Amino acid sequence: MRKGKMLIGAISLACLLLLYLPVYQLTHTYRTLQQIHKPALSVKETPRIALISPAIRDLYFKEVELGVQEVAKKQGITVELHGGYRGNALEMARVIQKVTSAKVDGIIVVGIDDPTFIQAVNQATESGIPVILIGTDIPSSLRKMYVGSDHIAAGRILGEKVRVDLGKKSNPTVGIIGQSTDQMVAMLRIKGAEQGLASQKSMQVVKQIYDSSERNGMMQTMSQTHELLNRTSNLDAIIVSKGEELEAVIRVIEQRVGLGKIQIYTFQDVASLTDLFAKGQVQAVVVDNPRKMGEESIKYLLSWIRGERLPLPSHVYTDSTLQTSTGSRFRNEEH
Repeated sequence: MRKGKMLIGAISLACLLLLYLPVYQLTHTYRTLQQIHKPALSVKETPRIALISPAIRDLYFKEVELGVQEVAKKQGITVELHGGYRGNALEMARVIQKVTSAKVDGIIVVGIDDPTFIQAVNQATESGIPVILIGTDIPSSLRKMYVGSDHIAAGRILGEKVRVDLGKKSNPTVGIIGQSTDQMVAMLRIKGAEQGLASQKSMQVVKQIYDSSERNGMMQTMSQTHELLNRTSNLDAIIVSKGEELEAVIRVIEQRVGLGKIQIYTFQDVASLTDLFAKGQVQAVVVDNPRKMGEESIKYLLSWIRGERLPLPSHVYTDSTLQTSTGSRFRNEEH
């Protein structure tokens, strides 16, 4: 009889545990989601914002910082500037972890497509700290939103420019060079450029896509440019997917055929274009608007923190500008 009572008691306890565990898991999940999606502050409190730079001396990011600080000044808040000098994923992840531990109220940072970086972003979000990525989007992360250029649309602008410039040539050939490892910027730009070139049926497009190496990027790009020139003897134009590759490409073209023989188009990731056009090194450049990225990112971040705009849009695209030696025109305006 006693054994029977003990058996019934054990079964009852097991049933209670089986009922409790799902309830506990649901409650825990709900609380976690609430922490991720709940604005951090009331309207009356002063938020602490961390702006994380991939490279303190980078001219592109200086423009971002100016945009952020301009809005911050008007709002009467102070933005903490963090960052390093190398801009690699491990360094940036450590900075994100540092400001997360310091319990800032929001983070603005350039995206890096790397598992270590993504993990740091996810940990910040799971801690209740909203993260806005600028310049480079990582949709697979738990970032709150992306603010920056639509890289496919920017590529399309440049492709259309090349198509128009070569429109009078018979069976023109265009080379495209870029890094396959940069899926979030370079490859999206190349995709857009191909779309812009597509309506010219007689045009031949030759792509030189390669894996990048952080250690010897200049020599690697020069080697790939040589390879591209070896593949075609009648190249009319070349599209360079990132401005940082431009110098290496120009060196090779100068050595092999001379700058006047091949028209060069690129995406410039810094502010100054005067020298490029004055020296006749490029025909057209699509330029991001990093200052606008800074302005928009902090505006949206503050609206989230204060509960003024819920939910935030997944992304906000800032404008890109096509610039030439004769002037500029705006395309792909923010939306």
